Amino acid sequence: MMAQLLAMDTRERPSRPQFIDISGQTFGRLKVIKYHGRRNGKIYFVCECKCGTKLAVMGEQLRNGSAKKCRAKCTAE
Repeated sequence: MMAQLLAMDTRERPSRPQFIDISGQTFGRLKVIKYHGRRNGKIYFVCECKCGTKLAVMGEQLRNGSAKKCRAKCTAE
């Protein structure tokens, strides 16, 4: 999964007003570590699941609740 993280545009954080830095927040079992970059106009963040897996997740998916854990069978408590 870390290979996916390296393929993104990791330039500086966007300065546009619609960018919301959610670093440090927790959504379900995912804790947002840092801003990662943009891909196809979408903003991604590096997250760590309670099971220890790190992955890039779209900010929109975190905020709307569709991303809560690293995979469907994640059983981290």
